[in-house]
Amino acid sequence: MSTPDPSRNQPDHTIVLQGPIRAPSDADSAHYLLVVEGEQTGRRIEIGERPIAIGRSEPCEMVLPDNEMSRKHCSVAILQGSVLVSDNRSINGTFMQGRRIEDVTLLAPGDLVQIGHHVLRYERRNRREVEAAEALADEVANARRYVEAILPAPIAEGPITAHWVYLPSTQLGGDAFGYRRLENGGFECYLIDVSGHGAGSAMHAVAVLNVIARHALPHTDFSSPADVLTRLNTMFPSEAGAGMFFTAWYGCYDPQDRQLRYASAGHHPAFLWAAGEREPIALRTPGLPVGIADDAHYVNGVASVPPDATLYLFSDGVFETRGIDGSEGRLAGFISLMTDGRGPAASEPKRLLEAVKRTTRPGGIDDDFTLLTFGLR
Repeated sequence: MSTPDPSRNQPDHTIVLQGPIRAPSDADSAHYLLVVEGEQTGRRIEIGERPIAIGRSEPCEMVLPDNEMSRKHCSVAILQGSVLVSDNRSINGTFMQGRRIEDVTLLAPGDLVQIGHHVLRYERRNRREVEAAEALADEVANARRYVEAILPAPIAEGPITAHWVYLPSTQLGGDAFGYRRLENGGFECYLIDVSGHGAGSAMHAVAVLNVIARHALPHTDFSSPADVLTRLNTMFPSEAGAGMFFTAWYGCYDPQDRQLRYASAGHHPAFLWAAGEREPIALRTPGLPVGIADDAHYVNGVASVPPDATLYLFSDGVFETRGIDGSEGRLAGFISLMTDGRGPAASEPKRLLEAVKRTTRPGGIDDDFTLLTFGLR
């Protein structure tokens, strides 16, 4: 989540990590390769005196599981203090900054090397900083596992289905979501995006999610999204959460009268797309992020849901990306991707993830990427 001014191997979802770098602070530095995209995102290997072979099987020093990669795909070596990468006549090629390399190529700190489905970043960093970063990464990884453990399972069958993609960044932001069928036959769904990154933001998101999931808000009408947000704003003031606040979108759907009530707190719209329509309808109400002001006011919106409609709910990490040309992504650009080749609700999260990747330069998804689709038959 941007701060404003005042895969699990299942067919329904994917989990990936990625994140930024810092320069070395003194002469006690070393050369590293960091995986920023791919199944082993977050893995770092030091480049020493001996060349490193990278491929999909041993005896390579860096083995990455990738069927688009050759057995011994490329090599990285240090020569007179400079780091060089060379392709080993691989079938699919080695790319640096999006361009296929033909000869031995010099790497500068921050350069991205793409090999198959993996993207590696060259870093020159202070060893002590790396040790501290890895300790922090362990803490964040523990928080990430906790967040993943409380996320709901996809719903593949029934009048209401749910599918999602969740890609936390290496820093781990504060994205979290939930949904469930209610005893009265209704259905609730919600997404929150806590300010900042790291274990603190993730744990704040978990605390909020647990309160919503248990309906642990006294004197609250949970059929009124605006009332839920109002009560959350009372329970989670910014000063009690180390200055953290969060945006939110909350919806309650009644399949009997096919009415969707919703409210948002500083969050961009969710989108309702009816079968046969060319464009989705934006669903958003005015309201400050939760925790910004004690007297924040929230209102309900109501939308009629036609048969075979799809509800799209996502975080800003889905569209606040860096394009191939270095441009910053916008919501309008993502909506264009939505309306270009719409598919079934079950496959939409992965379709849109791949569409975003095609328009984003390697390593260009900096924030948590969370996208849900609900099929409302």
